[in-house]
Amino acid sequence: MGAFKTTSSKKIRLLGIENFAWQRSFHDHIIKDEQVYYQIKNYIKTNPQNWASDTLFY
Repeated sequence: MGAFKTTSSKKIRLLGIENFAWQRSFHDHIIKDEQVYYQIKNYIKTNPQNWASDTLFY
C-alpha cells in the first residue's frame, strides 16, 4: 500500500495537483459475501457527495 501511495502521489503532483495528500492511514476490510461487497461498493460510489460535510475535510 505504501508503494502505491508513493507512486500515485508523485504522478498526481506531476499532473499539477500540488496540494494532493492521502489520509494518514487506511482501513482494510475482508469482503465476506456479496451483501458486504455491495455495501462497500455503494459507500465508495456515494462517499464523495459527503466530503463537504466531513469533519476531516479541509
